[in-house]
Amino acid sequence: MQIESHTVDELYNASEPELYSLLGVYGAGISADPSKVLSEGRRGAFWGEPPALMGGEGGRDTFRHEKFQEWAKAFLAQWATELRKAICEDKKLRQQFENSAYAAVGMMVSWVVTSITTNVPSLAGATGLLLVLAVIVVKSGIAAFCQKLSTIGDINS
Repeated sequence: MQIESHTVDELYNASEPELYSLLGVYGAGISADPSKVLSEGRRGAFWGEPPALMGGEGGRDTFRHEKFQEWAKAFLAQWATELRKAICEDKKLRQQFENSAYAAVGMMVSWVVTSITTNVPSLAGATGLLLVLAVIVVKSGIAAFCQKLSTIGDINS
């Protein structure tokens, strides 16, 4: 999977609600360039009627979609067991993060994507989803992401 640095940078600068809205888009099976989906979402492309625009940082519009965020939570709940193994229990990934306090964000995103594709091969083809998920993990930190994942639970159990 080719990870474009400009896409990682744009996603990294998105707000948490925007990232979870994007994750919901990809959890629903949509595949497109994440930065393009983010841009379209900020312009109101996913509403029947455009919502009243909320001012974001620097005057940009924000992409916050409650239903997509619900889909993101459902996706995380469905895949919680596999994601725990791939992210929370991957000692090599944790070691890389601990030893690389000054690593570039793009490199850290690549490590998360690699761990997920290695441990959860059925998600390997979902490139947009993996990229958004990896940015969420890097931005929040592994421990915080794993804590959030444990509160969502596993709907398969």
